Amino acid sequence: MEILENKYGFDYLDYNTTLHRELNYKREQFNNPDDIVKWKEQGYTHTHFTGEMYDMKNAIPEWFDFAAIQKHFDNWTDLTWSFYKMTTGVILPEHIDTFKYYKTLYQNTKGKLGRIVIFLENWQPGHYFDISGESVGAWTAGDYAWFTENTPHTAANIGKMDRYTLQLTGFMNENTQ
Repeated sequence: MEILENKYGFDYLDYNTTLHRELNYKREQFNNPDDIVKWKEQGYTHTHFTGEMYDMKNAIPEWFDFAAIQKHFDNWTDLTWSFYKMTTGVILPEHIDTFKYYKTLYQNTKGKLGRIVIFLENWQPGHYFDISGESVGAWTAGDYAWFTENTPHTAANIGKMDRYTLQLTGFMNENTQ
């Protein structure tokens, strides 16, 4: 695993299904209006700055073994999950996650708050992701990146195929690398 400035890293988790495509995804408004104002000033003209989500506000899919995910990430606590779908043309410019909903569920007393982004399908042309200005590409299903709170990142789909990820949010303990 590559570790860069102890802010983010990359690794692999065995993931081999396409059932996530069948979930009833819903688009929610981006939760930081200041970022939207900034992006529009920068020339972004999109109507939507987010993909579509299927998260813990919904029933857990029968095929989704969240217990196995939690076991794999045993150096994280209070994990929540959200399946995320970016359709063609969705661009989420550089931003820092606010974790607003997560912070209503859990208090930051257990370590560093962070996110894990698991790529559910192989990279396709036009799929884009970067962390702190470092581009991530040519991923395979199961590759994942993690980063701490306050780490800027960008995601986009200017390709022809939908881009699917599973986003986990939680507290990483001091041994997370």
